[in-house]
Amino acid sequence: MIKKLRLPLLIGLLGLCVIALGIDLSPKVDAGQNYYLGAVTTAVGYQIDAIEFDGSTDYGLRGGGMTGAADGKVGLISVWLNPDTDGVLENILYSDTSGMFAVQRKADNKVYFLGFTTGLVIKLDINSSAILAASGWTHIMASWNLATTSAHLYVNNSTDKTQTVLLDDTIDHTNNEHGFGANPDTFGKYSGGIAQFYWSQEYLDLSNAANRANIINATTLKPVDFGGTGTEITGNQPLVLLHVLPGNAASVFFVNKGSGGDFTDQGSIAIAGTSPSD
Repeated sequence: MIKKLRLPLLIGLLGLCVIALGIDLSPKVDAGQNYYLGAVTTAVGYQIDAIEFDGSTDYGLRGGGMTGAADGKVGLISVWLNPDTDGVLENILYSDTSGMFAVQRKADNKVYFLGFTTGLVIKLDINSSAILAASGWTHIMASWNLATTSAHLYVNNSTDKTQTVLLDDTIDHTNNEHGFGANPDTFGKYSGGIAQFYWSQEYLDLSNAANRANIINATTLKPVDFGGTGTEITGNQPLVLLHVLPGNAASVFFVNKGSGGDFTDQGSIAIAGTSPSD
């Protein structure tokens, strides 16, 4: 009679096989921050950190135009937000001189995308229908093409657009001041977490699920890797990509991985205690 192998003996034999075959099962992390054991390819997901803005002194300033920016009719933005407060106007991105372009969370706790001409005539005004209360991480993405009066806005990968103004005209993007987390004059400081902010002067049809899959994981509703310079979404480098990976200092966030140039930290931003990839 052949006796059954006992479990400890079986585990020992498997261990000998691993050693004999030279299989490396030590924990590793690849360039995309995906964690795995040796050659095992099951990843736990793309990992990013977030930045905490204190609502008092923290914001970024670029006292000059965005390198390569041009007045235009198209745009694409993606951002993760985890606000701390409700019922106040907060600026995510704000650029102005003769015209204006802004991403704001207003007192109604909804996120707005606003674009004006050089003469400060509004041509783009869309917002989330959902209220983004101070209750955890939320993903927002929007894209527009004023030439065809087309616009999309998605919250956590679900369509969620309220449209007030969408007119065929040119938005002024060649402004000399840009604030992140406040306007350049320090008004409307944001309080809470921000992660993986992306802005490109391109239109992307977000009604196409395959396009959205380059921005958010449709299954887990977690972040995905945009690439070191943000080219994974459209194939082109965006104007702005602000993010920080695990192990990076908080100051890395304002080092723009896009083409438009860096922001300068006006306060003392810190790594947030949570991130959208948790």
